[in-house]
Amino acid sequence: MSAKTRISADTRNGNINFKVVHLGKDQRPISIMKLAVMEDLSWKRGATFNHLEKAMRGQLMNYTMADLVTIVANELPISTDESAMEEAEATGEKLKKELFMVENLEGSHFMGSKGKTKSVSSDKLEDRPEDLTYFAFMCNVEPQDVDERILQERLAVNFSLKPPLSIYNVDGDKIIETLGKRSHKKSRSGAKGLEKLVGMKDEEKLGSVRKDLFRQGEEGYEEDDERIALSESPKSSAREGTTLGQQSTSDTGLSTTLSPKMSRLMGSKTSLKVVTGYFGPFTFFDNQVAFDTVFGAAPNILCSLLLKDASVLKEDIDDFVDNCKFDIFMASCRSYYVGVGNRESDI
Repeated sequence: MSAKTRISADTRNGNINFKVVHLGKDQRPISIMKLAVMEDLSWKRGATFNHLEKAMRGQLMNYTMADLVTIVANELPISTDESAMEEAEATGEKLKKELFMVENLEGSHFMGSKGKTKSVSSDKLEDRPEDLTYFAFMCNVEPQDVDERILQERLAVNFSLKPPLSIYNVDGDKIIETLGKRSHKKSRSGAKGLEKLVGMKDEEKLGSVRKDLFRQGEEGYEEDDERIALSESPKSSAREGTTLGQQSTSDTGLSTTLSPKMSRLMGSKTSLKVVTGYFGPFTFFDNQVAFDTVFGAAPNILCSLLLKDASVLKEDIDDFVDNCKFDIFMASCRSYYVGVGNRESDI
């Protein structure tokens, strides 16, 4: 007779050593053995705790860790659940970091933006294929390396990460633009009127924009004119030969040449031969600092097959981490409650 069957049978027969608790939102009833009081011998505390642990582990597939932890915390005759949970959460954070530790990773292959495998034979920029967008990794995490009390087996997963992409000028052999890089925004505190709107400090440049907006000379411009003009719909928003906010090189020293990103958006033709992809260093397997520099300390995990939903992969990883956290929680509770060992054979 299994432990679960024996517990259920004893409960039906009215055994006073067992009780019924209710799990989860659906309040499913399950039978557990009553825990011994702290005044009882350690072997008895250990035996009753073993029954409780087996009953909770039997429900790991059906209920969340929070549901099981709640039952255990309510049954323990001492208040240890908070410190035990803090210990479990700390272990969970360590396990998540293990996914991106260089010593746990092996390179699999390179991929393009549509998931097609890319062949790379050299780290030289001029030899790299265009559209190098993702790197696929094989990851093996040994949870016992984080904490020997964890009972879960090794986690082996495949996933891909997206490095920072750049636009590379093939003819000039140089990177001309880094995609997705945020520019530093200058503070506009203390600015007034149009200066606050467009953020220009240079009076000459600001005056040129005022002419475009309000069709007035700099000398005759007043702030009241600015407010009136903004409330009206001007017939023309630009001077001849320039668009709103743009100035010719002779007026301001600024170039009106479109950026590569805007040129691609507008379909403008360019004499430059440019390609997009990863053109950073191939040193991210050398050490952890190099890896974090390229991908970040907590990168977004994607499937190694890009057409598949990454949420399933993330769910599997979260389940693994939660099961490891439950191992630590139960081992910690056993240590506080029983006082010896963390396995049944130690009792």
